[in-house]
Amino acid sequence: IPAEPLFRSCLYVDSIQEWVQELDKHGVKPFMEPQEALLGDGVTCYWVYFMDPEGMLFELQEKKLNI
Repeated sequence: IPAEPLFRSCLYVDSIQEWVQELDKHGVKPFMEPQEALLGDGVTCYWVYFMDPEGMLFELQEKKLNI
């Protein structure tokens, strides 16, 4: 795995947890558990990172409106 990723791609998903579970079924492990941040516009953002064997970094993001 290279020290610096060659490329990063961010995908927006409806459910981070469902995608983490699905990727785990295929042996893909995230760098860490999904992280959470409150954005200033009343939105909660969740994200998680994965890297493929060629060094491509993938980010999954989920955003939820806090009503």
